[in-house]
Amino acid sequence: MIGSLARIGPNHLLTNDLIAMQNILAVRLKYTRSAWYDSLRLDPHRSNLVTERNSQKHSRLRHQLSTGYGGKDIESMENAIDTRLKEWIYLIDRAWVSGPWETRKFDIGRSIQFLMTDIISHLSFGEPLGFVQHQKDMHDFFRTLETRLRIVEQFSVLTEFNTLLVKLSSIKWLKRKLIPSATDHHGVGRILRVSSRPSRSLMDKRFAGSDSIATALSATLLNIIINPSVCASLQAEIDTAVARGVLTDIVQNDEVNRELSYLQACIKEGLRIFPPITALRERVTPPEGDTINGYHVPGGMNIGLNM
Repeated sequence: MIGSLARIGPNHLLTNDLIAMQNILAVRLKYTRSAWYDSLRLDPHRSNLVTERNSQKHSRLRHQLSTGYGGKDIESMENAIDTRLKEWIYLIDRAWVSGPWETRKFDIGRSIQFLMTDIISHLSFGEPLGFVQHQKDMHDFFRTLETRLRIVEQFSVLTEFNTLLVKLSSIKWLKRKLIPSATDHHGVGRILRVSSRPSRSLMDKRFAGSDSIATALSATLLNIIINPSVCASLQAEIDTAVARGVLTDIVQNDEVNRELSYLQACIKEGLRIFPPITALRERVTPPEGDTINGYHVPGGMNIGLNM
C-alpha cells in the first residue's frame, strides 16, 4: 500500500483518493470499463446501459436513454410518484401505526424497497407491480435478486467465471437453466415478461436504480433517527414550513429546493456517510499507463474505486 493506493490483486489496485477518482471517471480520458461490469449482466450475451464496456456504445446508449431516464418524456412524473407515496402513507397509517395497547412491528427498510420498486414500475409500465398494496415480495423478485447478488459478488472478483458463463449459456438447454427468461413464472424472469413494453435497457437501468435509492433512503433515515438533535432540527424546519403554508400534503421538488434547506443537507450527509453503491466499479488504465498519487501505474491495470 502506498498512500491512498493499494494493491488488492496481481493486476488490481484500489484507491480512495477523490482527485484520482475524478480523473479516472473523467469523460474524455482513456480509461475503459473492466471485466468487472460483465458480472452485472442479466444475460451474459447482452449489455445494457449499466454493463456496456465499449465507450462509444455506452455513450450512444446514454444519449438514447437520457430523456427517458431523466423523466422528461414521462407525462406527469411527479404526480405518479405522489400517487405511490399517498398509497404507501395510507397503508402505514392503516396497518402499521401502534396503538396504546398494541405495538406493531414494521420493517420500514423492506417497505421502502417495495415503495421504490412500485414507483419505478409505475414510471416504466404505467402501473405499479403491487409490492406496496400487497406488502409482500411479488414474484419472489427481491429474494431472487438477493440470492443472485451473492453470485455476482463472486463473479466480479473471479471474472473468468463470466467467460465460462458466456460459453455455457451458448448451449441451448443450459441457457434455460442459467439465464433469467421472460417465460419464468417468478423472480427476475417474471419482471422481464412485464417489461416487454418499454425499452429493455431503460428497464434494466431503472430497476438497478430502485434498489440503490431504497438503500440511500433507509440509511439516511436511520442516521437521522439515531441523532436526536438532527431529528429535532429537521422536524422543526418541516413544522415551520407547514405552519407558514408553503408545503403541499405531498411535498413537491421545487418546495424542497425553496423551503427545506436542512432536509437537503441531511440527504447529502446521508449519502456521504453511507454511499448506496460501494462496489469496485473497476476501470482499466490506458495502454500508456497513468500517474496516480505521484506513482506511475502501467497500462492494463484494473483500478477499483473505494467509496
